[in-house]
Amino acid sequence: NSGHQGSGKIQPKQADEPMISSLTKELKMELTVTDTGIGIPKKDMPSLFTLFGKTSSNHNRNKTGTGLGLTICKMLCEKLGGRIQLKSKPGIGTTV
Repeated sequence: NSGHQGSGKIQPKQADEPMISSLTKELKMELTVTDTGIGIPKKDMPSLFTLFGKTSSNHNRNKTGTGLGLTICKMLCEKLGGRIQLKSKPGIGTTV
């Protein structure tokens, strides 16, 4: 344990557009995952969507991971016609 603790939540909600388009019969939804962890510096965000991309910051040195999670999520979103966004503030948390 690095001494950092936080909490997280997953929150589905209705997208800004209608859930089911009457013309195309497409389902539109938004899924938000938020945590109150240590956050991610802005300079590290672009690498998180590349294969094996991780943060290079010292604040995350004791955390392990493969660097595949967000890359796989991005690929799945795009295959399904969607998109993924990342917002984070160091010391506050992250929302994907």
